[in-house]
Amino acid sequence: MCGLFKALFSVVEALEWKAFIMVHSDDNYGREGAASVLAAARRSSLRPCPVDTIEVLSNKPADYYQNIVRRMLEAEVTGVVFFGILTSFEQLGAAMQYVGGAGHLQFILADSAFAQTITVPYSLGLITTSLTSRHIPELQDYFLSMDLSTQPAQGLSARDMYMKLKQCRLPGAEQPNEWPECPYPTEEERRREYVQETYTEAAVLAVYSYAKALKLAHQEKCDGERGLCQELVQMSSGEFFTDYLKILDMSFGEDDRVDSLRSNPEMEARRIRFDSNGDIEQTDFDIWNLQDVDGVKQFVKVRCY
Repeated sequence: MCGLFKALFSVVEALEWKAFIMVHSDDNYGREGAASVLAAARRSSLRPCPVDTIEVLSNKPADYYQNIVRRMLEAEVTGVVFFGILTSFEQLGAAMQYVGGAGHLQFILADSAFAQTITVPYSLGLITTSLTSRHIPELQDYFLSMDLSTQPAQGLSARDMYMKLKQCRLPGAEQPNEWPECPYPTEEERRREYVQETYTEAAVLAVYSYAKALKLAHQEKCDGERGLCQELVQMSSGEFFTDYLKILDMSFGEDDRVDSLRSNPEMEARRIRFDSNGDIEQTDFDIWNLQDVDGVKQFVKVRCY
């Protein structure tokens, strides 16, 4: 997450924060993320001081979240860095409208693939970061090619995912009965509604990293033998990470069959190489600000790091 924290503290520098409150959700994701943010703050040349660290519990009464907001105000700083799940942030946001002075708090969401869905009160001015990623039309074409009229014998199908997303029943579907019926969408409608998730490119890079490293390990340990050889089976996860995954250095080419990640007249081929911290190099982040655009809350990209 090194790149994420560099992007985060570039925002802190621009806002001229000297101190901030660290708030996180009550799960491993929130706790570990908050610990990483605090460690990055200690290493930062800006030395922004965390004056308080607050863990936000889930599914508590409204007055609990209002007291959390009051505790933030008592710290007498405007900056709040939040790391955690959307539900916890929404509960805080809902509580802010009942606490005087809460509108002066300035929030940064440290890692928020969910940011586009935020509608809570007092969220205008919110700043968040997200990975800069390329559009991967190969995945879009794959998902659009899925047949919504068929149901596999087991497992989740494209049909199930579509009905869950739309909260409706396609023709012939028996469950769930409480959802209204809906017609099959046209390809044009599905293409128009398709939105690539923030971490789609990162997921593709992760799959290729593992596959390339495993191929290298197989070549070195199995001496041309097909399938899993005994030496490969006995390899430890630490050896795989250190000797094969962390040393990986590849650029997408024709054989990888993801044309959108190959070189083109506008950009270089996507390269996978890890730094000493185990983070992928060449990672950029977009900085977003929640603004009022013609009466509608919208995230506007204000900077790229």
